[in-house]
Amino acid sequence: MSNADVRRARSKAVKHFRRKEYRRALPGLRLALQRNTKDYAARFYRALCWYELGQWKRALVEWKHLLAIGPHQRNVNLNLGCAYQRLGKSRMAVRSYKKELEVNPGCGEAAYNLGALYFKSRRYAQAAAYFERCYILKHCVNEVVERLAHSYFKTNQLEKEMNLYQECLQRDARDSW
Repeated sequence: MSNADVRRARSKAVKHFRRKEYRRALPGLRLALQRNTKDYAARFYRALCWYELGQWKRALVEWKHLLAIGPHQRNVNLNLGCAYQRLGKSRMAVRSYKKELEVNPGCGEAAYNLGALYFKSRRYAQAAAYFERCYILKHCVNEVVERLAHSYFKTNQLEKEMNLYQECLQRDARDSW
């Protein structure tokens, strides 16, 4: 099979992916990876396909390959963390999200996921730190505010809690929350 055939197969697979036809995308991606195991785009889409199909262990394998190919690429550790979280491996998820924030400090999703994991485990001081980061980045503000306020309350940071409430009221005085 020629390089042009492989490129066409990968291109077709990406179109299937964009139409959320994940199973139909996989054969073209497999073909591209047989030709070149370091095809970053093909491996990335393959990992996303497995993730969307609920095959988190398979997605993990792909994300780990991607880390080997490009350890400083954005969103690889984020997606690795999401797969670990789906598998109930919170420690590995936390480690991956923190690595993503090292590579991409502005990743609001990694900060939010870390905050949510810490909040769920009642580690409110750590949760507050990551929710604050989300709030500053304006990432998921509506979802963050209530948990951030609760984390402030649980860690006896009442002045910060009051300031947060005031900011919310200034933003929208009719907000019943």
